Amino acid sequence: MKKILILLSLALLAFACEQQKPEEEYSLKVDPLEVNIDKDGGSVTVAVESNGKWAVTSTDNWITIDPAEGEGNATVTLSAGKNDTEKARKGAVSVNGPSKKYTVTVKQEVSRPEGPDAPVKITEIKTADDFVAFGKAMDSYESTETVKLAADITVNAPVAFLACNFDGQDHTITFNYEENTAYTDADPTTQCLGLFRKVGGTVDGNKLSVSVKNLKTAGSIKTAPEDNSGTEYTYYIGGIAGYADGDARFENCVNGISLEATSFNTQHMGGIIGHACEDVVLVNCQNKASVAVSRAGKESKASQLGGICGHCATKASITGCVNDGEISYTAAGTCRMGGIVGYTNNVTTALYKDCVNNGSVRNDATGYTGTSWAYVGGITGYFGTPGDACQVVYENCTNNGSISSDTGENKLRTRVAGIAALAGKGEGGLFTYKNCTNNGAISQTKGSNSSTRAQLAGIVAYCETVAAVAIDGCVNSGTITTDAAGVKYVGVGAMIGGGGDVKSTITNVTVNASTVITCVAGTAAGLIGGSVSAFNTSISGKVAGTIVSGDTTTVADGGNFGSMLFGMPLGDGSSIGGVSFAQ
Repeated sequence: MKKILILLSLALLAFACEQQKPEEEYSLKVDPLEVNIDKDGGSVTVAVESNGKWAVTSTDNWITIDPAEGEGNATVTLSAGKNDTEKARKGAVSVNGPSKKYTVTVKQEVSRPEGPDAPVKITEIKTADDFVAFGKAMDSYESTETVKLAADITVNAPVAFLACNFDGQDHTITFNYEENTAYTDADPTTQCLGLFRKVGGTVDGNKLSVSVKNLKTAGSIKTAPEDNSGTEYTYYIGGIAGYADGDARFENCVNGISLEATSFNTQHMGGIIGHACEDVVLVNCQNKASVAVSRAGKESKASQLGGICGHCATKASITGCVNDGEISYTAAGTCRMGGIVGYTNNVTTALYKDCVNNGSVRNDATGYTGTSWAYVGGITGYFGTPGDACQVVYENCTNNGSISSDTGENKLRTRVAGIAALAGKGEGGLFTYKNCTNNGAISQTKGSNSSTRAQLAGIVAYCETVAAVAIDGCVNSGTITTDAAGVKYVGVGAMIGGGGDVKSTITNVTVNASTVITCVAGTAAGLIGGSVSAFNTSISGKVAGTIVSGDTTTVADGGNFGSMLFGMPLGDGSSIGGVSFAQ
């Protein structure tokens, strides 16, 4: 009996030990953690060792996984087709267990042709053939590398994509090109047109910090054919870059390539860049050539034209840039035009500093039958959908060119200014104009249709009422003329044409005696502001000038200047005691 009890006790002890034994810890191993798939397509294997279940996933759709899940030890096959993209590619595959995870990096070089036509990497460009070879071998360059132009050359085809730095060393590329292929979804490269179709961008989720500097250009670009099967597309056209993205930087570049679009499509056209987005920066660049949409009397979509950049999206940083070329829109449509930038949108911060426009900026909308607005400015045209609390600064900018809009006796509405045609709608935002000067003639003509609306100014034509405007130290010396008659919302001022928020300020401004405002009788016209009534802060500066309203001419002097400052009574609390007559 005693022996039986001992055996029973041992059995119970063994059972208790077995019950207290911890569960086996989950294990997972993956090898290798980096693989390379052949550039022409193929497969590689990865070994998975585990004592439990696992799953394999990837967000890169060019990688095929087999099997996608399993249990225990197994071999996983990763496959890809031929890499016929512009760049080598890198993806990630995750092997996931209940408590452990591994990431396998998958790389694949770009597939390149072999033999005599294989791309050759060029580090110094001396001939047109070098330039062509450089473009074909772009996938072999790292974004940190710099290719230099060692001679003046003439080329007849663009580089599709610039993914490295390009130093022109003050040499000139002459480029004469006409795009005869209409854009289609099957051939998207024709959507972007310039010496470089695209500059910068994002590769493997990383922005390319590339630059184009010290480059001069000459020649002409003409865009897609008239017949585009009735389908609307958007084209990005620039003398140097059709489209720029990522952290691209353009510095000390001079464009001499004239741009002309003749199709009815939407055009984003700029002397340096057609369309710039993300964190693109322009410094000390100059445009000497014309930028034009040419479709006199024919239907055309709204287009964005600028001497430096047609369309800036997300951010804008443009300093020390100069436009000497004529910017013109001649079509039955609407435009957003500027001597520096035509259109800016979706921006939280923007800086236009030390920029100068010397060229004429001209809109001719003869034949247009709609009622949309045209925006024509010496520095910028339209400023659309800015972010809330946006901070937009114009500093030390000057317009010397004539800025005009011919509304063609139709329903077109227009805003025209020496510096900015529009300050946008960003709730709680601030648009600052500091030490800016307009010396150019500002005009709007053929505004006899009863639907015509117009605001014109030396500095900013119209200020949206939800964002404050601060005008400080600005000067107007140019003439301002409009013949818009018999309609509401026509305002003319040396500083502001119309609109404005109660938080806006106008300080230390100067309106010189050369300022002559000419308008139809009854127009809201003032030496500082036109159809402006919302100010409740102090206004200061020195004014002179002349207002010609219909048949009545009034020259400002020390006795009457106070009654000539605004075209409408200001809101309660406004103070203009700081304004004096400019002797």
